[in-house]
This record gives sequence, structure tokens and C-alpha cells, in this order.
Amino acid sequence: MRRDRRRRARRGRATARLYIIAFIRWKLPAGGPDAYTAAELAALNAQRQSKQPFAPYATE
Repeated sequence: MRRDRRRRARRGRATARLYIIAFIRWKLPAGGPDAYTAAELAALNAQRQSKQPFAPYATE
């Protein structure tokens, strides 16, 4: 039961991350006037608790 809950939570976080990155790429595309700068991304990543960096413009 607890394991299923953790699995669903992990899946939910991964889905949310994909939606957020898709939204950023759509509304704030790399190179655009409202895009995150390298300094902004570095500042955000310095504060993150997640082990996965916030890199919305990285190609996977």
C-alpha cells in the first residue's frame, strides 16, 4: 500500500515536471525575450532540493 502510494507520487512528480517543461518551452522558448537566462537557471538550481537539475532548454 505504502509502496504504491510512493510510486504514484513519483509518477505524478515526473508528469508534472514534463508539463512544466513543455509549458516553458512553449511560452518562454530558448533565445526568446522572456527565456530563462543562464544566471536565472543557476540561481534556481542552487536552491533546489531535487537531485535533477532544472534545465528546461536542455535536449534529452
